[in-house]
Amino acid sequence: MTRRIGRDRRVSGASPSTRALAFTGALSTALTGTLTLLPAGTLAGPDDTLKFHFFCGSDFADIQSDTCAQRQWCPSSSDDECLIPGHTCFANTPCDARLIPDVSVPTFSLSLHPEYRDATDKMFCGSDYQDAVSTCEAGDETAQSMHCPDGACPEGKTCFIEMPCSYFVMTNPLANPLADVSEMEVAVEGLPDPDSDEAHYFCGLDALVAESGCSSATWCRSGTDQECPNGESCFAWIESCEINAIVKREYEEAVANGEDYSFEGVAVAQGA
Repeated sequence: MTRRIGRDRRVSGASPSTRALAFTGALSTALTGTLTLLPAGTLAGPDDTLKFHFFCGSDFADIQSDTCAQRQWCPSSSDDECLIPGHTCFANTPCDARLIPDVSVPTFSLSLHPEYRDATDKMFCGSDYQDAVSTCEAGDETAQSMHCPDGACPEGKTCFIEMPCSYFVMTNPLANPLADVSEMEVAVEGLPDPDSDEAHYFCGLDALVAESGCSSATWCRSGTDQECPNGESCFAWIESCEINAIVKREYEEAVANGEDYSFEGVAVAQGA
């Protein structure tokens, strides 16, 4: 999430005198030295090149041009792309990701998940703002029960928006930035035994091409050329390619990027 400015906001039940405005945004310093407020969700605006200047640091002054090569790039402007504890994502820095060889690219970002980006994800009930914060930050079953995406709360409580909590993070193990998807068990059903010949059939112009480009898309289950694109053949026992391992890897990569994954006729399930 980007750096935040503001106070609590309520869905209902607050009087005009107590209903404070909240504004989510990022601060950037223009060349004139003035302070500019950029609304959340419009950081890239019409100029998509702004994302190349989003970098992590302990504060804006900490990000100097001579330190750019050692910094984490945060292209989505989300703080969870900053891997060093205490670092947040700043806009309009002197760093440019296009000019840094082998720039550190984030492999995890909550902002990639549509559930996390949904404003209702951050709505929680409380008798007052502080009660809502302390309850939701516990992250337990009680906190989850106080999630109010439809604005409805138990009697005596109010639904607050833009809370520093996420229902998605509470309930989805894939939302944990410390989780390593490669260490989570992935069960693949509907594929042949890994040691069978069938698991090693792949298409290619020749055996070397079949081996170097093997994927679920090039697997020829039946072992016949008819399953391959025109001009390609189905090669048997491509030793370094095995369809179960390939599907597992493709699934993990999709999860890490916040994407859906499906493979026809195959069930892939993930457990903690």
